[in-house]
Amino acid sequence: AAFGEHRDDGATGSSGQLMLEEVSHDTLEFWSAGLQMVTGDMARQYGSRERGWVADMLRRWLEVELEDQQSAAVAEAVPPDVPDMPRWLDEVRRETVLRFDVEKYPFDLIFNDMFETSNLAKLHLANLEDLPPLCPTLLRSYHAAGVRRPRGWRQAVRRQDAHVRRFRQSGPFQRFLAVYRAFVNEVILPVVGHGEELLFQCPPTLRCQMPSVIAMGSPHRDSDFDAHHGAEINFWVPVTKVWGSNSLQVESEPGKQDFHPLELEYGEFVVFNGSQCLHYTMPNSTDSVRVSFDFRVIPKSAVGNWRHSVNPGTTSE
Repeated sequence: AAFGEHRDDGATGSSGQLMLEEVSHDTLEFWSAGLQMVTGDMARQYGSRERGWVADMLRRWLEVELEDQQSAAVAEAVPPDVPDMPRWLDEVRRETVLRFDVEKYPFDLIFNDMFETSNLAKLHLANLEDLPPLCPTLLRSYHAAGVRRPRGWRQAVRRQDAHVRRFRQSGPFQRFLAVYRAFVNEVILPVVGHGEELLFQCPPTLRCQMPSVIAMGSPHRDSDFDAHHGAEINFWVPVTKVWGSNSLQVESEPGKQDFHPLELEYGEFVVFNGSQCLHYTMPNSTDSVRVSFDFRVIPKSAVGNWRHSVNPGTTSE
């Protein structure tokens, strides 16, 4: 599938034919942002009625293109060769929904502070002010959803490293880390069991997916990336209710392709084999923002001589 054609002297065949631009999440986001600008101009020139009709038509087209891309990625996916792991590991990381004490680990209140809101699920309806968000994840999620950001946010966008450092030094984030470490020690360690010591990801990855025609990422296994160890156990903790298209889509076993959304209430979390099972997100067609965090742990006995490598394509927030 392609959005259009472009001439590139280095990419044309001997016949001089034009090469088609492959669909990717980058091009989807680029075109989605462009379409918003075009339909905005139409609204000013012709009125909101024409803008609404064209915008809906183009958004439906984008959704079909994205579905085709994700289907192709899943169809081509081949389960990876996995080195021998402890037999108990597959049982521990079998997809399981668990609960935690929301009074002892008040992640919803902490995320309210980090995201500067009282209603995480309705962040997409907030009136945006010139002062950029404290949390870099929130700033990027507005961009990914195609929301026009105020001019005052431009410096935070240009100086992302400084923005991340400021966030990590903030009181709300430091409180989050303290509760997170207690959560890993008191909740996650007993889940893994087997007398294992654990290496755990810190900080965890923060996520925010707003209603949008664009998905966050494509179908993948964590083992597709060099920065991940084959013995990782994935934990996914939503801080808002998740269901349908605003949740993570996973297969229950490697190669089974029985994709389904993780449907959880706040206070529930899931352990799953993200190292070997394909997982992805869909465009969030609900009217609810999904806020979550995820992390991985590795049994220390399985590490051996492995050393963590940095994947430059990812960030912590």
